[in-house]
Amino acid sequence: MKAYLIGLNHNIQYIYDGRPYAPTCFREYIESAIDQHSISLIAEELSVEAIQREKASGSISHVIAASKGIGHVYADPDFQTRESLGIPSEETIKDELGLGRTLSSEELLRLDQEKVKYHSIREEYWLSQINEHFGNILFLCGDSHVEGFCSLLEKRHVETMTLSTNWNVTSNI
Repeated sequence: MKAYLIGLNHNIQYIYDGRPYAPTCFREYIESAIDQHSISLIAEELSVEAIQREKASGSISHVIAASKGIGHVYADPDFQTRESLGIPSEETIKDELGLGRTLSSEELLRLDQEKVKYHSIREEYWLSQINEHFGNILFLCGDSHVEGFCSLLEKRHVETMTLSTNWNVTSNI
């Protein structure tokens, strides 16, 4: 197995009814990576539960995987699995930090710093979701995970290559 990582802004992953798929340039970027690196599985930091929570109809990488005839995995744990892994919800973290619904820049930073404490648990879970795959994997995750997940994969003797560390609509059009 070889893993190719793309760090991104999560908003680009979702497909919403009434809104076109992610920008053509992102779809083309993913399709090109699949062809160039002989990808046989796309995995992503996303869950069906997250798609439902965002009121989206799916993910662009799931559609691309289906159109290319390759596998796809939503690798992120759902709420119940997160709970069993000891990962608190964002709402729980907000409550523990005494944060309200609307957050200032400083409060957002505090929230993000607290959430980072649980990255390694989630990344171990992602690895468990792709560990049985023997082909090349394209893994899409939030840009704050690229370094940590890449390091974990390398520790487990998985060859890795980072294709992008901060893919978002405005910087890659």
